[in-house]
Amino acid sequence: TGVWCFDHTQLKPGLHFENPFHAMIFALYNASPPTFMSLEIRSYLRFLRAHLPETDFAFVWRGGDIKLNGVTLRQKGLCMNRKARDILLEHRVVSEDELEPILILDDVPDGCELLDGIAPMPNPVFTPAEIEDLKQKLASDWQKHLLVEKPVRAVTMKEVLKLLRREKKKRPDDFAKGMGRTKDPSVDSGLPSNWMAILSVSDGCHLNRECTLVSTDEMADLYEEKSELVSSAFDEYPYDCAHIPVGTAIDGDWFSLESKGSGAVDSRVFRVSHEDLSIVFEWDSIPLFLFDMLTGFYD
Repeated sequence: TGVWCFDHTQLKPGLHFENPFHAMIFALYNASPPTFMSLEIRSYLRFLRAHLPETDFAFVWRGGDIKLNGVTLRQKGLCMNRKARDILLEHRVVSEDELEPILILDDVPDGCELLDGIAPMPNPVFTPAEIEDLKQKLASDWQKHLLVEKPVRAVTMKEVLKLLRREKKKRPDDFAKGMGRTKDPSVDSGLPSNWMAILSVSDGCHLNRECTLVSTDEMADLYEEKSELVSSAFDEYPYDCAHIPVGTAIDGDWFSLESKGSGAVDSRVFRVSHEDLSIVFEWDSIPLFLFDMLTGFYD
């Protein structure tokens, strides 16, 4: 990291400040005798983009630990990218006052020296003994966590249809015309009514870069294709319920509904791997699936 904090005594003597306010502040510490004894100037932490790890979180070291009144103050911190920050803020895991910005530079500023790869690496964050203590505490805390009843994640069909219409208005080229509430009975091959509600808004669409829902005209061909693939790979049907393929992914995976027969209102949604035909991810309901697809699940 670049230099981000220094004392007024480290400034060159006779330094001229064009801003009169800055000059007045500095004079308080440079007088004889000084009005105040210490002035610390802080900026943002600075990093070169080329040396950032390809992760959402990163460890940052600011120097050796400090022991004060029997308490160890670790000069270590946690950095995160903008995506991780936004998710944590949205779910109220952190608050704005717990965060501070960092400065990412593409090039070394003029007058600065590049020390990456030259300066010694910091010591490990924790000693082996501390890691063992943390593992034991984590195991105990995890068992307590499992005993706590979790809130049920719920999204209504009304909410997600509103999101769907809003997205269709923003990206009309990615959405086909809806088939309406009246439909040809031959179209219904056991599709839940919640899925028919989606088709009433758009009969086929690109929900995001990962997920494309097929139209009712394409659904029969997709069903036949994936059924033949599954049958050729397994002697017995590998899933705990019949599947109805309804969409495709950019890498060849596909999305399918749990087949509950006619009259079903809702169903689970699956992402199926094109490599080994395993279930990559499962959504408990159609509204949850659609909500995730429209709110950055694959971003």
